[in-house]
Amino acid sequence: MPATAPSTEQKNIALYQRALNQKRNDKNKLYSLHEPHIYCISKDKEPKPYVFVVKISTTKTKNSNIIVNALAFDNNEHDSKRLVRILEQVKNLSALTPGYCVM
Repeated sequence: MPATAPSTEQKNIALYQRALNQKRNDKNKLYSLHEPHIYCISKDKEPKPYVFVVKISTTKTKNSNIIVNALAFDNNEHDSKRLVRILEQVKNLSALTPGYCVM
C-alpha cells in the first residue's frame, strides 16, 4: 500500500505541537502558525532589535536592469553561501552568464 501525504489537519496539528513544545533557547523556533517559514534576524539596533522575515534574492542585468531571477530562502544562512545557488539558477533560467554580483 503506497504511503499517502499527510492531510492539512495533520500538518496543522504538527505545527501546533511544535509551537507548544518549543523552549526559549531552542533553535529553529516557530514564529508564525500561518507562515511557518519565517525566521528571526537580530539587527542590533535600538528601536527594533529583531525582525521576522524570509530572505529573498533578486538578480538583474547590468545594463537594462531587468530582473532575471528571484529566490526565497527557507533558512537564515550567510549571503556568501547563497551566491552559488543564485548564480546557478540564473544560468539555468536564462541564456545569461553572470559576471559579478552585487548583493
